[in-house]
Amino acid sequence: MELSKHFLGLIRILVLFLSTLPTVSAKLPGLFEALNTNGATEFAALLQANPDLLDAAIYGDVGTVFAPIDSSYSSNHAARAALNTTEQQALAYQISSRALGWKNFTRPTLETLIATRLNEGNLDGMPQSVVLRIAKNNTTTSTSSGRSQRDYGNPQSKWPSYGKISTGLGDIINIIKPEIGFSKCQNSSEPNGFIHIVDKYFTLPQRLSTTLPKIPELSTFASLLDKSCPCLKHKLDTQASLTIFIPTNEAFAAAGITPDTATKNKNKNLNIEEIIKGMVIPNFVGYSPRIALPFGGIGFQTSMNGTWLFISATNIADGPYKGREQKLYVNDALVVRRNIMLENGVAHVIDKVLL
Repeated sequence: MELSKHFLGLIRILVLFLSTLPTVSAKLPGLFEALNTNGATEFAALLQANPDLLDAAIYGDVGTVFAPIDSSYSSNHAARAALNTTEQQALAYQISSRALGWKNFTRPTLETLIATRLNEGNLDGMPQSVVLRIAKNNTTTSTSSGRSQRDYGNPQSKWPSYGKISTGLGDIINIIKPEIGFSKCQNSSEPNGFIHIVDKYFTLPQRLSTTLPKIPELSTFASLLDKSCPCLKHKLDTQASLTIFIPTNEAFAAAGITPDTATKNKNKNLNIEEIIKGMVIPNFVGYSPRIALPFGGIGFQTSMNGTWLFISATNIADGPYKGREQKLYVNDALVVRRNIMLENGVAHVIDKVLL
């Protein structure tokens, strides 16, 4: 009996000793192994066909990859040995040098600005970016006044979205499988890079004049711009680093402004060129995470007609996102659609005309 007690005592001591030892974690896969085992074999093959990005991946300058799922491809691209310029740019737009896990996207705000490896554009040397917003169950957040900010998801997506990414032409891309860790070092169990599987490729940013026809709710503004001075349209397409706030068709209708009434109107407040000039912030790319300040506001002076735009944001009152930015305003106009990425900046859609 005493021998048994002694034996049990030794077992307890051994168990306590073993519990103090560090656990041995399985080593993480490398980037390409992780892509291939998580449904992104097409993207892995295309990445390996791009010498510059392949070098970046090998030498550790790839921190985050937003990899399109294989089923999003319309045809097999993997066998191609060379990529054209647009395909190379598309690959670079899917990659960030920073290692961004899910915790980077969930605090301190609901939106995260992500600089990519795409350097083509007219942003004063800055890379093209995307904005990721944590997905919500509902598609529209209503307010007591009946005004709403819209959550433009991809209606063709077959999967639930963990996060929505704003890209060019107003397209929204969904994260369908988040935070797959990979290691840049052999035999490492700690991730120093992350893959997020998305439902399709990011859409490359284009000029404003190319973007507008793709967004039906901005057709009135597109018509107004077409009837304005050609030099103004050219300036909005080519000026480096700008932010523009564009009213919806309904906003122009509510203000009684049409392409016919606004063309060459002597009233400054109804002249189309003056209206457009008052929407533009020059020399600054105002992605929403940069301009949404929950604890105050920020004013910008427009370059073209000298007016001021005051930008403010409200906080979520309660729930898991309490205290975080929710609604974004420009003067008294609500931003109903954010972060339409442009080749030379960013556009936001508002529900009132700024007069």
